[in-house]
Amino acid sequence: MSELLFIKRGDFKSGFFSKVTSGEYHFYEDKIVFNTKGLSRIFNSAPILIEKKSILSFTEGFAVFGYTIKLSTKNGDFTMRFMGDKVEIYNILNSYLV
Repeated sequence: MSELLFIKRGDFKSGFFSKVTSGEYHFYEDKIVFNTKGLSRIFNSAPILIEKKSILSFTEGFAVFGYTIKLSTKNGDFTMRFMGDKVEIYNILNSYLV
C-alpha cells in the first residue's frame, strides 16, 4: 500500500460535456483517488482512480473562485478545482511527473 501524502476537498470534471462532481481527493505516492461526497454520491458512488504512471502533464486553468488544474493523462483530460493550498498540490503533481 502506498503512503497517503495529502487529502483535499474539491471538484472534479472528467470531460467537456460532463458535470462537475464535488468530493475529496486523496493524493498517494503512486495515485490520486477521488471519492464523491454529499448528494453527488447518489449518482457517482465509485471512486475515480488516476495512476501516477498515466499522468502526462498538468496546466493551470481559469476559475472564478479558487484555482483549476487541467490534468492530461493517457486516458483523457480531467479538470480538478480547489481552493487554498495551491503550493502543496503543485509540489505533489510535480513529484508525479519526475
